Amino acid sequence: MLYGATMADLCRGLSRLLGREVIDKTGIAGIFDIGLELSASDMFPLARMTPSGPDGSPTTSDPRGASIFAAVQKLGLKLKSGRGSASFLVIDHIERPFAN
Repeated sequence: MLYGATMADLCRGLSRLLGREVIDKTGIAGIFDIGLELSASDMFPLARMTPSGPDGSPTTSDPRGASIFAAVQKLGLKLKSGRGSASFLVIDHIERPFAN
């Protein structure tokens, strides 16, 4: 249960559970008490989950992923898999600083 949470808070929590970035595109503002019905086995990273369909639903080989998607749908929300661009900072060279 998340008390006093925003949609951004929910997305951060789902990102940790799913092992991938979850972005809020709902446009819903405000603070909510959010209850996801998840089992204890759902509460660890699911980095191996891969979506199978165009709607981003998980494969049947990972029942934990299916239960997270179902729990989110019970809230009236939908998780969709997609691709997008992201900004990264790349360090391609480093040197030791000189002593003063």
